[in-house]
Amino acid sequence: PAWIRQFATGAQLQFMLPVILVGVLPLLVLSVRALSRRPAPQTVTVASTANPFAAEYLRNALQASGIRCMLDGALQAGYAGVLPIRLIVRASDAIRARSIIDRLEIRKPPEPCERKKY
Repeated sequence: PAWIRQFATGAQLQFMLPVILVGVLPLLVLSVRALSRRPAPQTVTVASTANPFAAEYLRNALQASGIRCMLDGALQAGYAGVLPIRLIVRASDAIRARSIIDRLEIRKPPEPCERKKY
């Protein structure tokens, strides 16, 4: 196409490079500096479980209540049910999140039944 050939000339690229460096680079530097000055939100672990289904249940319940949260350690591959999964929320939402978790009824999985011998 003609528009590719238009930008492929060396004279135009030599003109565009200083424009990009002068116009875009300072904005990028300012935005990175602004992001680095912002303090990170304080987070708190409100629950911990080894059951990945219970962890997802709690996360969904908190998100449905409008509390932003995340699971730490949810991707365990073959170690599911062995390693702990932490439910993390912002410190400002911790009291409300704990009250929601306390109201939920999480049952332990039933113990395996013994086989009856006939």
